[in-house]
Amino acid sequence: MDRKDRKKLQEKLEKYKDRIREGWLDTLDVTFGKFAASISHWPSGELKHSSKDIKRIFDIQYKRIKNNGYDVKWELLADSDSRSYSIASSKTSSSVYYNHTTYKSGIKNVSYFKNGKLVKKFKYPFILYANIIDINNSENINNYVYACPNCSNVVRIEDLLNGCEYCNTKFLMSDLYPVVNNYYDLYDISMKKTFFNKVLIITCLFSIILSFYNFFNVYNSGMNFFESLLLSFFNIFIYGFFIYLLSCFLFWLLFIIKVYIFSKTAPPFRTLFTGNKMERIICKYDKLFSYKYFEGKIVSMIKRIVLDDDPQQLPIFTGTDINNYKNILDVEYCGGMVLNKYYIKNSNLYFDLTVYMFDTINNNGNIIKKKHNYNVIVYKNIDAKENYGFSVEIVKCPGCGGSFDAEELKKCPYCEKNYDLSLYDYVIYSIK
Repeated sequence: MDRKDRKKLQEKLEKYKDRIREGWLDTLDVTFGKFAASISHWPSGELKHSSKDIKRIFDIQYKRIKNNGYDVKWELLADSDSRSYSIASSKTSSSVYYNHTTYKSGIKNVSYFKNGKLVKKFKYPFILYANIIDINNSENINNYVYACPNCSNVVRIEDLLNGCEYCNTKFLMSDLYPVVNNYYDLYDISMKKTFFNKVLIITCLFSIILSFYNFFNVYNSGMNFFESLLLSFFNIFIYGFFIYLLSCFLFWLLFIIKVYIFSKTAPPFRTLFTGNKMERIICKYDKLFSYKYFEGKIVSMIKRIVLDDDPQQLPIFTGTDINNYKNILDVEYCGGMVLNKYYIKNSNLYFDLTVYMFDTINNNGNIIKKKHNYNVIVYKNIDAKENYGFSVEIVKCPGCGGSFDAEELKKCPYCEKNYDLSLYDYVIYSIK
């Protein structure tokens, strides 16, 4: 293939990618559309409207896949027959956060390659869900520049995510809203309109073919032409009726198979009550608590701990014992968690949770998917109050006063004093 042919092929591929992105962008929810379009060809492209946790997880996941000797390619095809829908919005009692979940169906293709050769491909109809969080008063976020709280130099808000370029101060900083703070997909059991159309067309064709076959047999047996033709028209309805019954039987058989697959991938029904239960409990200690915000945070922490090469060095993990997860290539949230119990100990509020996930595992060169119900214990100081909405908080070591990235480092790089993130946010004590 010469250079000209390669250029034409590349142009066709780009046009194909653009059509896929446009399928996701065809939605009333701009935030959802841009996010879905940006991950439709991961790892190529830049993530849009995703939280900083999601961006960080995609980065470490790609590194994990490469360390296992593989390459990966996503292809998320939006269903042209499907519109996007949003589940009713909810907000906290103080109206700080507004969140809603938008979803749209499509086809998911995830391909793994080794030395340029396809070794595993997962393909299935799916529904992409994305939880989108916004805040009531976003005037600070709409300003594209911000005065550094330490040196007062004016910088872009986005640049502050990596620290101030003038004084090198690091921050614990909220996301830029609106943002997707959690996403997941479930197996799609719905039957499309195109399927019914195909069933009707096939039914009609088979009925006509069988009727004409019957017409020639009857006509050759001695019956006159008009009587044979009239009988063949009558047979069209008879054959059509029985073929349609057979099609309906096959349809319901396929639907039962889809429901069975869905039951293997979906979380248990009791997870639907976890949100209300936790909001009733935590609002005693934090009236601004938002379950959807908390859910996204927990899922992000689990993914980060499982996919990071050295999770014990992460500030979000305070435990001493952890399983070896280095053969896990992907961790997918199933859309639900259960609160087993909660308790207060040493001024910390603890939650024992079961989080329903799927792992993609490199099992000695064989890539498989396996359900994994992660049991995690998370906690934070009972007096710690989150800075809801947009916030920029300077990170200073309690020992030497130095500023560093407290979301990446557990110890101060200057004096090696531990930085206790649980005084400000949730951390994970145990994960199994």
